[in-house]
Amino acid sequence: MMLQRRFLLAVAALAVTAAPAWAQIVIGNFEGGTDGWAATSGTGIYPDNSPGYGGFFATNGSYALNLLAPDLASNPPSGTFRWSMQLDNNDIPNLGALFAANPILIADVGFRTDEWADPDANWARWDTASINNNVTGWKQTSDANMDDTSNPGFPGGWDQTNFGATNKRTIRWNFQEVLTPAELAGIAAGTTYFQINLSTNYDANYNTAGGSYWIDNIRLAAVPEPATATLAGLAGLMAIAARRRRG
Repeated sequence: MMLQRRFLLAVAALAVTAAPAWAQIVIGNFEGGTDGWAATSGTGIYPDNSPGYGGFFATNGSYALNLLAPDLASNPPSGTFRWSMQLDNNDIPNLGALFAANPILIADVGFRTDEWADPDANWARWDTASINNNVTGWKQTSDANMDDTSNPGFPGGWDQTNFGATNKRTIRWNFQEVLTPAELAGIAAGTTYFQINLSTNYDANYNTAGGSYWIDNIRLAAVPEPATATLAGLAGLMAIAARRRRG
């Protein structure tokens, strides 16, 4: 009985220890500026810590980045989404190598009803992500490569009816599902340029007056290994327990 109790306690301790062991590298927390992220396609961005706005949506420090979606009346859309912000290796020289070792892009994002002309009927959305570099060229994710803690059926999408007046969630873009091992190895070997791009919904059926998105704690993560480590540890504990029972 004592052995069984110790075994269960060891299992619990191992699980707790292994659970948070994601390797993550922050590439945007916006406490001192935009951290190299630049607006693209005419969209503006700035760090914000206003109460109820950037301060409310901040998850790493006290600032979040406010991404301003332009007025569609003066910026006619050319499609259903637009590339909105970009980071490249001019700001983080080893960005390609960091990405190759950590090919999951993660960000905490937020929405507010009063930033949208018609938030009940139409969607605001963080859309696909992409990389561009001299090894693989342009590669981008699809919905199948995105994971959304609030809206798994339509990742990145928000409206007031389904998600309330304010909403915070975490989104993941898994580039390991987009790139081959050989392509990741090529990026790791060295790139002369490397870009990460994020896009937002840009459909003429919504956002006529423009609006704001918030984003914080952008990071790169390795493929999680805690489950494997935990299983290996459990197997070892079970083997020890079995040997002691036989003894």
